[in-house]
Amino acid sequence: MPHYESQEHRRLSSLDSYAILDTLPEPVFDDITLLASQICQTPIALISFVDANRQWFKSRVGLDAEQTPRSLAFCNYTIEQHELFTVPDASADERFRDNSLVTEDPNIRFYSGAVLKSASGEALGSLCVIDTKPRELTEAQQSSLEALGRQVMQLLEYRKTQLQYQKAVRTLAAREQFLRLITNNIPAHIAYIGPDLKMKFANEYVCQTFNMTQEELHDIPIEKLLTPEQFLQRKAAYEKALDGVPQVIKVEVIDSHDNLVITKNVITPDLDEKGRTRGIVVIAYDQTAEEKLKADLLMASLDAEAANAAKSAFLANMSHEIRSPLGAMMGFVELMRDGDLSVPEQKEYLDIITRNAGQVTRVIDDILDLSKVEAGKIEVEEIEFSLTDLLNDFAALTQFRARENGIEFVIRKQSSVPSVLISDPTRLKQILSNVVGNAIKFTREGKVELDIGMCGDLLNFKVKDSGIGISREHADQL
Repeated sequence: MPHYESQEHRRLSSLDSYAILDTLPEPVFDDITLLASQICQTPIALISFVDANRQWFKSRVGLDAEQTPRSLAFCNYTIEQHELFTVPDASADERFRDNSLVTEDPNIRFYSGAVLKSASGEALGSLCVIDTKPRELTEAQQSSLEALGRQVMQLLEYRKTQLQYQKAVRTLAAREQFLRLITNNIPAHIAYIGPDLKMKFANEYVCQTFNMTQEELHDIPIEKLLTPEQFLQRKAAYEKALDGVPQVIKVEVIDSHDNLVITKNVITPDLDEKGRTRGIVVIAYDQTAEEKLKADLLMASLDAEAANAAKSAFLANMSHEIRSPLGAMMGFVELMRDGDLSVPEQKEYLDIITRNAGQVTRVIDDILDLSKVEAGKIEVEEIEFSLTDLLNDFAALTQFRARENGIEFVIRKQSSVPSVLISDPTRLKQILSNVVGNAIKFTREGKVELDIGMCGDLLNFKVKDSGIGISREHADQL
């Protein structure tokens, strides 16, 4: 952009910043044009601002026109000067003698203008005096015209400051309205407290609590709003926050209905750009329902633990009470086996007793294990044991059940399977009993097979039967 265009762009931007163009007449400006006309003894005096394509008159004496084209404006020359611009006789000046403002109404002959410059140096227009006959201004008139021009700029700067102030007030009011809209819709007591511990801002919840308007609450000491006990509960936290340290406190009070109210107070210091505390923001949340819920959950947890303990004690006692007669029964069975079993059916009866006693024992173990799982106390051992012995014992017990169902039970173990493992033999036997037992239970003919082999470093137990099988959804739950 050429230098002139850049300079003109800055000049027009500066003019726009004053928001003066096309505004209504103002007495303070009209007083200055009146004084200029009287001091300089001219029929015409103008406060003119040069826009992009026109000159517009903020105030005028002796002229009806509100504006003229910039191409005809004497002020267009004035804004290029650093001091008073004077044309003693326009009809004799080659720059203006053909100007329609000279050859026609208002028949300008004499012109003198003081440039109006902004604080940053841009020429905005002029305070000018005009006569219809050639003449000169005295030195006193010239200095007075320049002084009045400076007063025009002082008024413009003051007016600009006022407009900026009014805009700032409107912006602040809009922000405060927005802030109140937010804070009034947050279910909490929100307040701003000054360093003197006086209320500076309160949302609707605070107003409702104290039954006061925002205006009534403004600048009232916090100590007067609270009871002595309530103020003491908060005072230390307020003082620490005013020292720049955020605080979170829990406050318990009894309301007017003798109910306990628990609030969580979050106190945040408001710091200026130098780190000094201007005040504190207090947000108080009602946590009565939350605290009651926590207490109820704690009591429910304690009750559940007590119930589990009672259940575990009952199951342990039941196990002892059932195992004792079972132990005696099994003892007598062994004594009878060692004796002379003359009747063939006696051995069969003893086998039946043994199997059923074993089944009852397994049921008791299952119940106790389930209780441990529910209580989160199930334990898995890691001990060395003989897989061969475990499978032999398991086969001896399981084959009884298979024969009762009229089917065959077969165990096949690959040679690569180690004979000794480190694991939990009890849990392994329980898992095999449950899975194989389920297969035997639902298989009416054929056989149930247990294949044991290696899959990499893992030991695989595969149960295969000729029964009804198991659905995919139930298989996923195994």
